[in-house]
Amino acid sequence: MSAAGDDTKLFRSIGLKDSTLKNIGKNASTASTLKQCIADAGVSNGCDASVGKLIFDIATAKPMQNDNAQTHRKQLLSYVANGGIQNVVQLAAAYKFITQNVTFDAKKFEQSCGVGVVVTEAQITQTVDEVIAKYKTQLSEKGKGCLGVMFKEIKSTLPWADGKQMSAIFNAKFKAALQSSGFDPKKNKCKKEKKVEEKKQAAEEEEEEVETMDKWLTGRELEVAKNSESQLAQKKAALAKLGLPADTFLSRFPPEPNGFLHIGHCKAMTFNFTLADSKNGSCYLRFDDTNPTTEKQEFIDSIVENVTWMGFAPWKVSYSSDYFRELHELALRMIRNGDAYVCHQSDEQVKAERDSFRKRVNVTPSPYRDRSVAENLRLFELMRCGYFAEGEATLRMKGDFTSANPNMWDHIAYRIMYAAHPKSGDAWCIYPTYDYTHCIVDSLEWITASCCTLEFENRRESYFWLLDVLDLYKPVVWEYSRLNLTFNVLSKRKLLVLVNDGYVRGWDDPRMLTVNGLRRRGFSATILRDFCNRVGVTRKDNFISPALLYACARDELNRTCSRAMAVIEPLKIVITNYDAHKVEDIECPDFPNTQQQSTHCVKFSRVIYIDASDFQSGQAKNKKFYGLSEAKSVRLKYAYQITCKEVVYKAGTQEIDYLRCEYDAKQGKTVKKGSKGFITWVSEKDARPAEFRLYEHLFTVEKPGGDDWLKLLNPQSELICKGFVSEYVASTMADKQRYQFERYGYFVRDPDSDSSPH
Repeated sequence: MSAAGDDTKLFRSIGLKDSTLKNIGKNASTASTLKQCIADAGVSNGCDASVGKLIFDIATAKPMQNDNAQTHRKQLLSYVANGGIQNVVQLAAAYKFITQNVTFDAKKFEQSCGVGVVVTEAQITQTVDEVIAKYKTQLSEKGKGCLGVMFKEIKSTLPWADGKQMSAIFNAKFKAALQSSGFDPKKNKCKKEKKVEEKKQAAEEEEEEVETMDKWLTGRELEVAKNSESQLAQKKAALAKLGLPADTFLSRFPPEPNGFLHIGHCKAMTFNFTLADSKNGSCYLRFDDTNPTTEKQEFIDSIVENVTWMGFAPWKVSYSSDYFRELHELALRMIRNGDAYVCHQSDEQVKAERDSFRKRVNVTPSPYRDRSVAENLRLFELMRCGYFAEGEATLRMKGDFTSANPNMWDHIAYRIMYAAHPKSGDAWCIYPTYDYTHCIVDSLEWITASCCTLEFENRRESYFWLLDVLDLYKPVVWEYSRLNLTFNVLSKRKLLVLVNDGYVRGWDDPRMLTVNGLRRRGFSATILRDFCNRVGVTRKDNFISPALLYACARDELNRTCSRAMAVIEPLKIVITNYDAHKVEDIECPDFPNTQQQSTHCVKFSRVIYIDASDFQSGQAKNKKFYGLSEAKSVRLKYAYQITCKEVVYKAGTQEIDYLRCEYDAKQGKTVKKGSKGFITWVSEKDARPAEFRLYEHLFTVEKPGGDDWLKLLNPQSELICKGFVSEYVASTMADKQRYQFERYGYFVRDPDSDSSPH
């Protein structure tokens, strides 16, 4: 039978329906998690469907992506398997408890989840009868208006009752009670209809924020956002010249090349490329390169490489600077139409001007606002020729300073900058601003949907105003929430501080959420795309736990990453009854929990190393400690059982030098049923030195902010240990790049590596 067939048989054994199985089959990640949950619950041979339903809920529930929940999942599953938790009400309470508690206190957990509480049908019936009797008078006056408050009272009285059973009993009895109450629904009809109409009218007065892609792509109900017949005809003709059908869907991913991409850009990139693909369209990679003082070819090259690495192929790579000539000509058109003027105000004067617009007191627009067209054309040409110094003159758009939207208050369209541009060199000394350029280039590239993050939402009015005064085609505009991850920062300003002031190793530090940092940490493009797709695109601001990113990584690496043994903090063991000259090969599976049969061999000898944490003195009688202690036995994984006979300390200290142990030659490598103590090891004959870099959250709090945000850095975010790997790992790491070191986690070869793995 195939692996997929085995999975189906396993999932059916816990009572899942075919429709559920079909959906699981479409998601390898869900299937993998569910299999692990079934194993952890100890029901691989099947269980009642009511138990299986709860196990499936645990495997797929969003709260289980929380770090604490992942830690306590096995304990939760044991309560489900043994009948302590029997319904979704108890399970919901369990989710709340385990997501909010780092440690698992069984007594508090059982109290908060109603473990062991059984609510009978008779108890439910009695409680429903009592509540209906209590609300008899209100029923005759309000009818179904009492339904919610009555059910809430029943639910609070019997919090651990089965919700489905309780609803069925309550609905039947409520219907009967309502019929006998004498309630007249006609008396309340007019009042109800009035409320519905008021609600409908209020909704119509608000700008439509549609939730589905297909709806908002048809356009918003904004007059200024609508295209004329001639504009649509121009688009059709332009697309035809490009060899594209008139209904071609075009999107764009438009980073500014003034830094390296981070995980927030991964979300925008994935959204825009996937959106275009779902519409059988194409996506531009466009560089918004309008500020030569901050943009570098290094950033451009890195962005192109990262987009390709992410698995996306742009239809075309374009630059805003490709349109400098067209942008200049359109600026001249604005001046001729009286929609732009040259201004000589200083930054301080412009700030004071805008403050007057904001306060609506002594409103003082620029004294240069009413210059003649001829004068503005002459001065703008002087700007282009380099006549003025930087900051001495700007071209401003003549918006509406009476508007409530600050983005309509005469934004700057062009400023003077005597700096060479990465692409155009010294051809220009005036450069267009983002507010002027962005919407125009969207139009010139015939973008169907211009998607930005929510901080650009209030620019929508100026976006459409500018295209309207220039009589240019208008794309659909939609904004979505930024991606924020807890325990880290994505602000470019803060990232610069971390890098420039030496708090991290550089832009590719594995603790950073830059794409290069994530790549160095070992995250693949498929992991990042999976993460972005799971996060989704909404208009609600939120912070995502890195636990979800790690879960995506586990789902992929658990299938693709070979297992091996390593020792991160070595403790030497001498097996005194093992032949000092003997060396034997031990066969180890690459994927021990799957049907894959591939293996590799490591050496076993008289001297081995284990991890120091696997030995604790004085724990021989502690049944909850599965490591090694004096007179206590453990199993070396894939090898022999050993017993600690003596602890040897360094001369004059309490620091352990090594352990003297004996192996059980009679038992050999046979593992007894029920054995629990297994520890990983590396033989001295096989050991190769390795540096291990262990990473935790970069910050100690979920949302580092404020002026003292640097004080919130986690001093334990990077730990460096010197240990050992086997010769097999050392010789194959360069090719394989990644290993899952058993009982530790996933490790990737670091670029700092020479002949030794890091």
